[in-house]
Amino acid sequence: MTNIAGDDSTQMLVLTLIFALASLLHGISGLGATLVTTTALASMYPLPYAIVLVIFPSLVVNIMTWLAGGERSVWQNFIYYGRRYWLLALTSLLGSILGAQLLLWINSAYIPIDAGGGHWFLCHQ
Repeated sequence: MTNIAGDDSTQMLVLTLIFALASLLHGISGLGATLVTTTALASMYPLPYAIVLVIFPSLVVNIMTWLAGGERSVWQNFIYYGRRYWLLALTSLLGSILGAQLLLWINSAYIPIDAGGGHWFLCHQ
């Protein structure tokens, strides 16, 4: 993979624009920020680095959303969302563990990201 942004200032500008565009999309539609950032960053960096770059901002946004719970306390939000979305949380955790194991098991050269369709597929060298 080639780094399309040459020096540090250009690289920081490109990263800022990618995250700003993804945040705008997330604000308009309610989803897509991690899909857009991971896909865009994977075109600039190896896939494991792109995933690490996306994890922290995603966690920050999710924690801020959880803490801004209106009239409920943090603990009440935890109970409310835990009861409502426990199955989603469980399957997301299992899928994340499985996905991380697959990324470690399969050579990343065999996992291209089709940015147009967002499909992951195995290919031959």
